[in-house]
Amino acid sequence: MAVMKQLAITSATLESQSLTGAPARVADGWHDIEWRKVTHNVKRLQTRLTKAIH
Repeated sequence: MAVMKQLAITSATLESQSLTGAPARVADGWHDIEWRKVTHNVKRLQTRLTKAIH
């Protein structure tokens, strides 16, 4: 739970800064996280890392 709170604090800090791209969303709880989207992004990033390494 401490990790989720730290992520929420980090996300809130990032939201207050002007960044390019989609803004981070703070989830209120474990069940509010869009797990399908998270899984998709993790797989996408793993693919990019694999391609960059090889």
